[in-house]
Amino acid sequence: MAVSAIITDRDRLTTSSAEQVKIMKYRNNEATIQGFESKGFSKEQSENLLTKSVEIAHEAREMFLKQQSDQSTPMHRSILVAASIGSYGAYLADGSEYSGDYSEAGTLEFLKDFHRRRLQVLAEARPDLIAFETIPN
Repeated sequence: MAVSAIITDRDRLTTSSAEQVKIMKYRNNEATIQGFESKGFSKEQSENLLTKSVEIAHEAREMFLKQQSDQSTPMHRSILVAASIGSYGAYLADGSEYSGDYSEAGTLEFLKDFHRRRLQVLAEARPDLIAFETIPN
């Protein structure tokens, strides 16, 4: 997750807290430990990247709120940082994120095992909420 992408999104925000949640949550929904490992990162580095994604989102929120407080019309709504758990297909990046056809890997136990550690890492990073993306079909 690029710091510049979040900061750019923060700069484009309006006063809609729903829009804020949407913008922040979709920055990490495809990030997985397995995906980072397939790119050569260690398990520890992969987990640190997930944690950092939540930390950066919190930082972007604080910067945005500070900017709003410096203006004559401060934001009064709460802004939530949402960590997002995307579908297994988003990790595969083969179109199955739209079809839900995960072949044999689509068993309930497999999917629970795939998502478990990522959920733990993101929860430990203390986002305001965790958004679970749907599994199609």
